[in-house]
This record gives sequence, C-alpha cells and structure tokens, in this order.
Amino acid sequence: MQLKVLGSCPGYNKSDIGPVGILVKTDSGVTILVDCGMGHAGNPDVGYKPITFLPLEIERLDYLLLTHIHIDHSGLVPWAMQKYPQAELVTTGPTLALGSAVWSDHERLASRYGYPGLVPFNEVFYKEMRERTICVTKPDWYHLRNDIRVYFNSNGHSRGSAYIVLEADGKRVVFSGDVSLDDMPTISGMREANIPPEIRGADILFLESTYGARAIKPRPEAIAAMNKAIVAALRHGGKVLATALSVERTQDIALDQVRAGISPVYIDGALAASVWEIYQRSEGYWSANDVLLELNEVQRVKCLLDYGNGFRAKMLDSKLSYSIVASPGSLQGGYSAAWAKRILPDPRSLLLQCGYQFEGTPGAELERFGSGMLLELDGESVAVNSRVMRVDVSAHADRYQLAEVANWFSPKEVVLYHGARSARERLRELLETDGLTVRIPFNNDII
Repeated sequence: MQLKVLGSCPGYNKSDIGPVGILVKTDSGVTILVDCGMGHAGNPDVGYKPITFLPLEIERLDYLLLTHIHIDHSGLVPWAMQKYPQAELVTTGPTLALGSAVWSDHERLASRYGYPGLVPFNEVFYKEMRERTICVTKPDWYHLRNDIRVYFNSNGHSRGSAYIVLEADGKRVVFSGDVSLDDMPTISGMREANIPPEIRGADILFLESTYGARAIKPRPEAIAAMNKAIVAALRHGGKVLATALSVERTQDIALDQVRAGISPVYIDGALAASVWEIYQRSEGYWSANDVLLELNEVQRVKCLLDYGNGFRAKMLDSKLSYSIVASPGSLQGGYSAAWAKRILPDPRSLLLQCGYQFEGTPGAELERFGSGMLLELDGESVAVNSRVMRVDVSAHADRYQLAEVANWFSPKEVVLYHGARSARERLRELLETDGLTVRIPFNNDII
C-alpha cells in the first residue's frame, strides 16, 4: 500500500494548514482518496481565492472516504465525483445529508467569485452522488472490493464526523479526521470506548495536529464565561453578536445560550439555518455520540430566515436587546458583518468570536486589536466601542488530548498531519515521551 499526502502538511514557511487529502494506492490496484478538501483565502484584498491541491493526477478513483463535511475536508468532493464517474463515496448518513446544504452554498460562492465549475453541484448531481454512495448508518465495518474493509466510528468533532480505519494488503491504517474529546450540545466528545479492542495496534495512525502546540481551556469554563458576559450586556441594554462557523459551531453556541436561560436566541445565515434544520431530522443521528435535541430547546432557537428580510431590517434598527449567532465566523461579509456594523459602535454591546479567525480577515484584525480600533467591514470603517471577547470553543482536541487519543489507538507508528509544522513538531515531542514512533511528512510525501 502506498499513501501520498496531498495537503494539510505545510513546511515552516506556510501559515495556513491547507486542505486535507490522502491518496491511497493498494497493491491490488484500487485507488482511494481519504478526504478531498479545499480552502480559500479570506483576505479582503483578494476576495475569495480557492486553495486546493489540484491537479489530482490520477487516471482512476475507486473510492472517496470522507471523514466529515467541513470544507477543508470535503470542499472538492463534488469535483472529484464528477471527474471520476466510477468512484463511490463512503461516508456517514449525517455527513451526506449536510452535504446538500454545504456543497450548494460553496458552489454559489465559487461561482460568484469567478470559479464556476470548481464545485459542480446541483440537486440533480446530488441525487447522482447519493446513488453512488455507500452510506454508513452506524459504527461498523464495510466491505469494498478486493477484500478491502473500512470501519467508521465517531470522533466527537461534529455531527456525522468519523475516524476511518482502512484495511488493505494485510495492513491497517487509521485516519483520525478532526477529533474532539469535549462534550458539546449536539454531540458528545470521543471516548476510549469509541475504539473497539480489535482496532488498536494499527500499522499507522494519521493523527490530526491542529492544536498540537496548544492547551485549551475546558469547554464548560469557556461557555460559563461567555454566558455571564452575554447576560451582563443584555441587562445593560446592549445587543450580543456571536460569530461562528455555519456548521456545528453556530448551532452549539445557540444551544449553549438557551441552556443558560437566554431566550430566544436568533440564528442568521442561510447555511447555518439549513444545518439547524438537518440536525432535527432522524438522519442527523448515526452514533451514540449524537445528542438528541430537546423540543423545548429547539423552539427557543429562532432562524431569522423564517421571518424574512423585513424582520431582520427591523431588528437591525431596533433599540431592544437581543442575542444573535451569525456566520461567517471571521466577518468576511454576509450577515455577521451586517450585524457587526450595528453592534460594534455601541459600548453596551458585546461581540463574541467563537473559534478560529482566518488570516487576513476582519475577524482576525478584530481579535488582534480589539476595542478602540477602526475595523473595515465591507468597505466601511466601523468604530469598535463594544466589548470584544474570544470564546475558546474549538472542536479540536488540544495537544494533551491528542496524546491521549494516540495512546488509545496504540499504533506502531503515528503520522502527524493536518497541522502547522511547528504544531506537529511540538506534538511529536510529547508523543515520543510516551514511547510512540512519530513521523512528520510534508505535502506530496509518499509513505
């Protein structure tokens, strides 16, 4: 078996991690792609600029194994499925369901900014993709051709997300995907029980390393501080805006507030609203880690798109206090930027940054300088008089949790991917103290 690292393993001179993709060629001639991601530069000077590992120079693709729906892992899946019409997609039911919303939204953005065809997607093609999908409905083994087997089980990162085990040529390789050990409102974190004894001792574990150099605050502490700040802002007559990623983070942040007695909480953003609707369907659950949503909580989360633009306009001009969760998370434009223009100038109000702020975006500038600055939003200079607060609610395991995951799997070798070079170096030092053999590849390296 040969494994080629296509992306997410940059050298020292790269600040962006990049999209994820691992190309597998078995001795029997079967070609498999594990994740097929895409990034984009969010710098206002360049607008939307795709970051890919294309061209993908293979004649045939047999299977595409997808760990989860986030764009850095799934963005080029429609492209690959169109280019290789014989390929079959293997992923979980929730990931497939979320794909209808995520890929449609991404196709719209790519076409809008001058990249038509990069994400070829519409309802007809989605139906074709579903017909070419082996849909994983529970944690289990699934048989592919030439005695190849794959196993999926929850890794706690988001609805439908999974680590994947690939068995071929007498070898066993584990791909962690993005991992979280922290419980969130819509999904429980990964546990050692998610790894059956037969899975342990694999030949290689590809372990994500996003926070390989960081320790993060326990999520309950971060959420408690967030909710305390929200209540204080609302009591003083201010408004609250939380900016977050559309998939999983927006929905979790809204539920975190509802469970603290803050109600109603409004979600704004077409993709975020679509994801919220999918989470309420039966197909949104596939493993014991998924949290069944309570009806009384669901009813206290309101989607602004259900009310129409007139309602949003009234809220933007309203003097009443309210709490909004909007995307995109880095304030590149859209609904979050529109709300930020109204909220940032008000010293009584609060803006919460929930998660990673992409380099070169207004969100990254705001995180760096905070209150007192002038922030450029959609060509308009906005005075930042409100309180600005970062909320560490990432759904990635930190360096100590990643070490715990590595020891759960007990592989013969750990390959660190999906992380900056410096983060992977720091994580290697920690893993080697546990006696693990660790490798750090670069993009295009072959194992």
